[in-house]
Amino acid sequence: MTESIDPKSEWFSRYRVPPCGYFLRGEADLNWLRIHSLPRSKRYADTPAEWTELLRRQNTVATRLLGESSSCIVYVRTFEHTSDWSLRNSAWWSRHDFKMLDEQFPLYEGHPDRDLDDPEDREADIRFAIAPTQWNSGKFDDLIRAVADDETESVTFLSLTTGQVYAPYDGGADLFFQTEGDEQECRSEWHAWLSDHPCGL
Repeated sequence: MTESIDPKSEWFSRYRVPPCGYFLRGEADLNWLRIHSLPRSKRYADTPAEWTELLRRQNTVATRLLGESSSCIVYVRTFEHTSDWSLRNSAWWSRHDFKMLDEQFPLYEGHPDRDLDDPEDREADIRFAIAPTQWNSGKFDDLIRAVADDETESVTFLSLTTGQVYAPYDGGADLFFQTEGDEQECRSEWHAWLSDHPCGL
């Protein structure tokens, strides 16, 4: 990936909200699917077998959405300056060449973190660490484990090839497809990994 790529422009050329799965879920026109990481929707892995299953599911869906060896940008949301230090002390930070973006992402009307009655919050924004990279199955297992253990903030992968988004969270992953047909195909293929919740959560 070349240095000329602007991670902010690359994102907003495709999506209207900042690169977080929970923001994207509020966009009614997107093709969204959520999978759970473990059987019976168990949230956290406790055994080696559960970790194996969790990583298998996460790598399976991510590879399907992003494409093996595809060019990607990884966005990790940060909160306040203290989080920047926490991120930099994480084992996965240097291994994946993360860096803090100088430019910040604006909040937007209706943003769940924004209190429009608070003058400071009206001027608030969101910071991200980013890593231009290639997706390869297994390459990001350390980051996926950190997300699964709720040890880092929101993580979002954007494929520059497909435009699709993989956003793991502690419990599963939110997936955003370019077409309804792709989403429905994967919904059928991964039906055993889906929630019974009527909203798909």
